[in-house]
Amino acid sequence: MVRHAESTANLASRYTWHDHEPLTELGHRQAREAGRLLEPWEVYRAVVADLDVEEYWHHQAPGGESLVDVASRAAPVLAGLAARHQGRQVIVVSHGGVMAALRAWIAGTWRNRPTPTRNADGFRLDRNGSEWIPPSPLFHT
Repeated sequence: MVRHAESTANLASRYTWHDHEPLTELGHRQAREAGRLLEPWEVYRAVVADLDVEEYWHHQAPGGESLVDVASRAAPVLAGLAARHQGRQVIVVSHGGVMAALRAWIAGTWRNRPTPTRNADGFRLDRNGSEWIPPSPLFHT
């Protein structure tokens, strides 16, 4: 997470009054510096793009966890929700990486690269008894 740079409201120690609060001169310098600090992520994305499928699922970003680790952590939560709410609909809101990891876990395979989930999009997860049914798109656009 990156907080916005100094705005005129910050400088005046007040709340924002409208949709666009201009940055101060210092704010512009802070924004440029934050951009420079974020540039190594482009290099990292290129490294990840070169991984084969197996490596991709097991790759850990520095200080992070792999998608397989994410599924191992999130799958019991999903299974617990399904067990506690049988026959009812439950909405789970998560990040795209968690959704990709859980879809692969439900499918029982790490053979394909994860399918990205667009913002405000989702997948329907259903069970047939104790078995998960392959995920289907939640919204048909």
